[in-house]
Amino acid sequence: MRGEAVAVEKWDVRVGDQEREACVEDLRTHFAVGRLTLDEFEERTTSALAARVQADLANLTADLPALRRAPSGAPVRQLTPRQLDNWDIAFRIHVGIWAVLSLFFVLLGVVTWGAWPVYPILGIGVTVGIHAAIRAAVRPPS
Repeated sequence: MRGEAVAVEKWDVRVGDQEREACVEDLRTHFAVGRLTLDEFEERTTSALAARVQADLANLTADLPALRRAPSGAPVRQLTPRQLDNWDIAFRIHVGIWAVLSLFFVLLGVVTWGAWPVYPILGIGVTVGIHAAIRAAVRPPS
């Protein structure tokens, strides 16, 4: 038998504790909704815990409707309104200060009839841009 390929039917594949427990959980669900009597539930549960191959488990639920399964894998993240973190608060304060100073420099430029306010507005604007780039690089993805 060693070294020879043996064809194994799907239903002849051996089962482990995880498959047995899943079958018992299915039986428990069917019992809870009234598809099985207490005697049937106890008998099928005992058989499920003693099952050796897939066919043994399949026979226990063959006359019952299939249960809907939750998708496996990583849990789905629920979309919720995003809370402000420290990076958002600091960035909003920075932008607010830049806006107020820009307005002040523009008004001061109008009074003095000069174009000089453009330079401090751009200088502070560059710091806001740097802050935005650092914030995007450091904060975890939302």
